[in-house]
Amino acid sequence: MDSQGKLLALPVSILEESHADIVDAHLPYGGSQESLNHVRACIRHLPNHCVRDGNGQPVSWMLSDELCELRMAYTLPEYRRAGHLLALSVAQICRMSSAGLPVYCHVNQQNQATINAVTSLGFSSCPGMENISVLLICRDRV
Repeated sequence: MDSQGKLLALPVSILEESHADIVDAHLPYGGSQESLNHVRACIRHLPNHCVRDGNGQPVSWMLSDELCELRMAYTLPEYRRAGHLLALSVAQICRMSSAGLPVYCHVNQQNQATINAVTSLGFSSCPGMENISVLLICRDRV
């Protein structure tokens, strides 16, 4: 933080396998050995990005899963509203697009803030998905 209490921009980095515990701890389905192993595999083998604090610890992150879906995004509460997930989204989209991978995510229909955020990045709803509990948001390659 600066002298006025504002968060300073932190650089975008890549998660290390040793960060799997903190990612897993913030997943709604986390806490089991199976979910921890899945997070480790995603970090080890698939595109991911994070923002780290001055001590090198992740404070915001975004991973992709084995289906190339943007997943497991989270920002610690004290680091929110600083644009970290936007920076991570752009980095992740560029990395996946340059590798020729599809870029998509799903968002709960009740999470209007996230729907607004991904829409501002150029994502749009998949036709015919309006009546399910999770709204698929798709994007053509950048």
